[in-house]
Amino acid sequence: MLIKSDHLPLFEQAFEFLRANCYLNDAADFSRDAMGRSRTYLSMLRYNGHEPSPQAYDNLLGYLQTCLTETSDADLSGCLETLIAKAQKVLS
Repeated sequence: MLIKSDHLPLFEQAFEFLRANCYLNDAADFSRDAMGRSRTYLSMLRYNGHEPSPQAYDNLLGYLQTCLTETSDADLSGCLETLIAKAQKVLS
C-alpha cells in the first residue's frame, strides 16, 4: 500500500501504513511497539491533538528501519524509506 495520507501528521501516516501492511495489529501495538510508549499513547495524542515526543519519534524511526531490513518488497521498501526520511526530518 502506498502512502496516500500526506495530509495527516507523520505519526498517523506511519500508523496507517504499518497497520495496512500487517506490521502491526492496532493502535495499542503502534503505541507500545513502534513508539515505545504505553498502550494508550496514540489515543492520547489524538484526543489532545498533540504531536509525539522527540523520543517517541526516535523510537518510531528505529521501528521503521527495522521493518525496512525485514522486507524484500520494493514498494513497501520505498514507502518505508519515505517514512524514514520524514521521521529524520522531524528529528533534525
